[in-house]
Formats: sequence, C-alpha cells, structure tokens
Amino acid sequence: SAITGKFGQGYGGDVLFHITKNVDFGVGLYKSSTHYQWDFESIVNNLPGGNTDTIGIKRWDLFADYLTVPIQFGFVTRVADQLWLQVYPALELNFLQQLTYDYELNGQMPLVEDKTQVARDLNLAINFGLGAEYRFLEKMGFFTRLQFRYFFYPAIEDEVITELVYTVGGHIGLRYHF
Repeated sequence: SAITGKFGQGYGGDVLFHITKNVDFGVGLYKSSTHYQWDFESIVNNLPGGNTDTIGIKRWDLFADYLTVPIQFGFVTRVADQLWLQVYPALELNFLQQLTYDYELNGQMPLVEDKTQVARDLNLAINFGLGAEYRFLEKMGFFTRLQFRYFFYPAIEDEVITELVYTVGGHIGLRYHF
C-alpha cells in the first residue's frame, strides 16, 4: 500500500465509576501520538502518465500529538473467579498539541513543516476497546484491551491530500477498584 500507518503511542489514566454491577462510566486524560506515511513515488507512478520527477516529493510523513479526553461507557462481565471481560466504547475529544509534516524530496535534504497553526484544534474520534481484566487481588487487577479509534475529521481540511486518521492498538495497565 502507498499509505502506511507507523508507530504511535499513548499514555494516561481513567477514572471509572460503577453505575451498575456490569456498567462503568468514565473519563480519562491521555497524551497520544500518531504517525502516517505516504509513498508518493508509488502513488504518482501508478497514475496514468505519472512521474515523480515532476512533483519532487518521494515520501510524506504526518506526525500528530494530541491531548485526548475519552468519555467512555464500560460493559464488564465476570467469566471466572478472577477474570472479567470488558467492552469499552468511547467518544474522544482530541486537542491538537502539534502537527508536523516531514517531506523527503528528490535529491534534496528533507523538509520539516510545522502545520499546527493551520490544523483543526479539536477533533472528535470514536474509540472501541475489547479486552479482559485479571484481578490478582480483591481490589486490584491487570487489564489488557485491543483498541480501534477513528477520527471524524481530517487534521487539515483544505490540504491536497486529506486523511481521516485511525489507529489500531492496545491498552495495558493496572486497575484499582475503590
């Protein structure tokens, strides 16, 4: 593929409240980063009459850093004495901290461009997590969750190439039950 998702990361924490035995409501605060790469040589050369020599860009990388606030509902069910399955859909508020484009040009030094000032300050995303928690103490457990997240809007609306960012990854951590 000409577009490749690269390594991203996030860290932070959640505060979850038990509404019922099997339903949680929570809010969190995370620092998250994403990285995408477009291979312009492959894209342009696959177009009829395409020639990357006329464009001058071989590769384009997008780096985005967000302060993320997930508003989530959790559906949790016990499947064994110490094992709980979890489903956590969430609406995320993603506040842009930095957006950088990194271009690899034909025969020249790479060009780095800060696009933070022209990008969308707030982007919404839908997040879906599916996982399990193993409680090794009565009030403390280890959890792991697969996660999919899809942004509603492109980072910059009027860009030549726009991309609706999505991420696939995982959450791991410790959870304490008050």
